[in-house]
Amino acid sequence: PLQRVEEQAVALCDRRFHLQEQLPRTRELRRVVLAMNRMTERIREMFEEQATIADTLRQRAYQDALTGLGNRRYLETHVLAKLHGKETVVNGVFLMFQAQSLYSINQQHGYTAGDQLIGDLAACMQRAAAEQTEAILGRLGGGDLAVLLPNMDKTAAHRFAATVLEHLPRRA
Repeated sequence: PLQRVEEQAVALCDRRFHLQEQLPRTRELRRVVLAMNRMTERIREMFEEQATIADTLRQRAYQDALTGLGNRRYLETHVLAKLHGKETVVNGVFLMFQAQSLYSINQQHGYTAGDQLIGDLAACMQRAAAEQTEAILGRLGGGDLAVLLPNMDKTAAHRFAATVLEHLPRRA
């Protein structure tokens, strides 16, 4: 039983979380094994919590909380990657959409109304880009949103923009 406790400690150092199912009959050794099992379980929980926090931070670093789109950093990273990639010629379109009068909407109707407008614009962009497998969407900040559409020509870009604006809910 003492050897299994030692193996459990070594496994714990290697981030392997083995619990001892078979408990020794000796009272003192049994207490040590139970303590090791509790410690192993608690360390596993701590690692899982840390992994969850790391994932959340990683997501926040590149995702806009309001729209779920990529944020400015995400968009810049992908645009620069396309521009400095292996291809010598970059084809496509970069479109920017701006929720106009966002400041006055926020002042007259509250920030919730402004957030709703930005969310609606983002949703329309996502729907329009659903079939564009290479589309990269992002929120630059405030009411400014953008999309990179690689390998799209000018005519298709006009249709894309029209589709976004056509599906945007009208406000009074």
